[in-house]
Amino acid sequence: MTYLSPASTTEPTGGTHTTREVTTTALAVSSAPGVAYETLLRLVFPAEPSDILDITARARVTNMTEFPLVAVGYGLWIFDAELPPEDRIWTQIGPQREGSTDPVRTVLAMHTEDVYQVPAEWPEGHRMAVVYRGDAYAPDLDPEAPPVALDVDAAYGSVTIRRWLALP
Repeated sequence: MTYLSPASTTEPTGGTHTTREVTTTALAVSSAPGVAYETLLRLVFPAEPSDILDITARARVTNMTEFPLVAVGYGLWIFDAELPPEDRIWTQIGPQREGSTDPVRTVLAMHTEDVYQVPAEWPEGHRMAVVYRGDAYAPDLDPEAPPVALDVDAAYGSVTIRRWLALP
């Protein structure tokens, strides 16, 4: 497969898609990792088999809870946006990242990026959703305690996708 590369043009052949619409104001804190993933940002866009997606995502959370140490796992996920919610298969792409807040650093800036090739079997004409998700946990949190959450800073979130089309 041949692609029009960034060296040969200044604009991605499939365009640039961006959202700054943060979908939640709070990231629930659980007592164990992987329990309470929340969608931070979601971007739906056209995708075709073998497209190359250059994805950058950013978000920020602030710990105003009583727990000085809160870890946050975050990463990128995809699904076929044309399917009904009950039929969607969520697939994680790129690395799972992690950071934490502590008594000195109460704000956690989260950044991830990945280059992903749309599978050859992707249905033609189906839009893809790229979802930036986070999961917060505090090892000292009593599972029976009242709910606590990190603040998601709406002014600092974004997902940008640069889409490169395969040439025939």
